[in-house]
Amino acid sequence: MTLLCWNSRGLGNPRGVRVLVALVKEEDPKVLFLQETRLHEKAMERLKYGLGFDNCLAVSSVRRSGIAIYWKKEINVVIKNFLRSHIHASIIDTNAEGEPWFITGVYGQPEAHRRHKTWDLIRSLKMPRDKRWLLMGDFNKVFSSHEKSGGKDNTDKHMQDFRAVVDECELLDLGFQDISFTWCNKREADQCISERFDRCLPNLKWKALVPMANVIHGNVAYSDHVLIKLQLQNDSFQRRGKGYLVLRQCGWWIKVVKWLLRMHGWVVLEKEHWRG
Repeated sequence: MTLLCWNSRGLGNPRGVRVLVALVKEEDPKVLFLQETRLHEKAMERLKYGLGFDNCLAVSSVRRSGIAIYWKKEINVVIKNFLRSHIHASIIDTNAEGEPWFITGVYGQPEAHRRHKTWDLIRSLKMPRDKRWLLMGDFNKVFSSHEKSGGKDNTDKHMQDFRAVVDECELLDLGFQDISFTWCNKREADQCISERFDRCLPNLKWKALVPMANVIHGNVAYSDHVLIKLQLQNDSFQRRGKGYLVLRQCGWWIKVVKWLLRMHGWVVLEKEHWRG
């Protein structure tokens, strides 16, 4: 199953819609999450027919915002709650067995003085450890200085707050393939700034049950953001891009490694067995 996530930077003109239709036709996603649609919810709901989706929930644009989620009929999506900056839902593939999992599509606050609202939102939605949970979207903030090229030094309180909420909610970064950054201001030479704003953040339960999930950054000329493509099934492990991060202290990382090794049949020897 493929999920797409894209900050479209406005779909109020025919070119933007044509680009989106072509993307959906090529990738054939079961779920699509859009940010910065800059359209009324009625217009976004009508768009589902041209995109080939069966269902849609859209939130009208306020200034440059607007979000929407689309899904096919073979995917059972139950909307739990939504606001202008997020949609939280449960998902189950009707063609497969298993418990539903939870997805939160996020559009992070673009204004620095309001960014704490994004972190508070994530904390409020934190799922129990026994539930599979995935966040995806444009968080409008990088996690480390290595996720930015150009411009001023990006080490600030907002970055620290981002790391803190990811750590508190026990989330992982799925990493990526291809393009290193997900947003660019499209200026020339020393005025060019690129950052990794868009990402997928699952909890351990989700990652353990979908170990081959794969994130690909796809370039789209229309927007200043790349397309985030999440593949939930893959035939082989792929090499992760340098953005692969485990957002936790060493003790948490060890737990992740042990869990995943056991999932694939490896025997994990604890320290007390090393003495022979």
